Amino acid sequence: MISAFGKGEEMKIVMGPLTLACPGWGLEGSRVTTLVAKGTEGRPDVLAAQILCGAALQGARVVMLLPAAREQDETWKMMIAQLADGNAKSAVQAMMGLSISMYTCGAGWDRAERADLVYAPGLSARELRQLDQKTKAPILVIGKDFDRESSNRPVEKIRVGKDTLLIDSEGVEIPVVYDPSGPIYRPA
Repeated sequence: MISAFGKGEEMKIVMGPLTLACPGWGLEGSRVTTLVAKGTEGRPDVLAAQILCGAALQGARVVMLLPAAREQDETWKMMIAQLADGNAKSAVQAMMGLSISMYTCGAGWDRAERADLVYAPGLSARELRQLDQKTKAPILVIGKDFDRESSNRPVEKIRVGKDTLLIDSEGVEIPVVYDPSGPIYRPA
């Protein structure tokens, strides 16, 4: 769900098992949130797909800026599984009814300025700073360990494990259950 803090204030995107465990926590426009694997069984791609689908289902304008073809992106593959049991054609039809725009190979950056959430995996620190200037929306990245110098915004790191999610800035570890049939993370 998207909730405004107040008139003229930035939006916050509230999501899944993290919000259930930490009420009030969400992806904020003032931050870059990066999902990294915690151990070999962590699935940041699954959590990213869950966040993106959940945000779009709640009416957020989601812009996905993929560095290569969508078939090469693990999060895209997880979105197909979550929306349509692995059927790409059905998933694309489902997405047509949602506010998800996807661009590949460097296209679509101009669309980021009107987004409520931007997903941009595979960015370099320089590209992240350029994206910072194009949008006020929360930026979600995956698999990158950005530091404060990489962005004009604070960087929030979430370590995704098989049975826990760890929010670095809060020092909070959230027990979850990874359900491979979804695939999806559920609160424990």
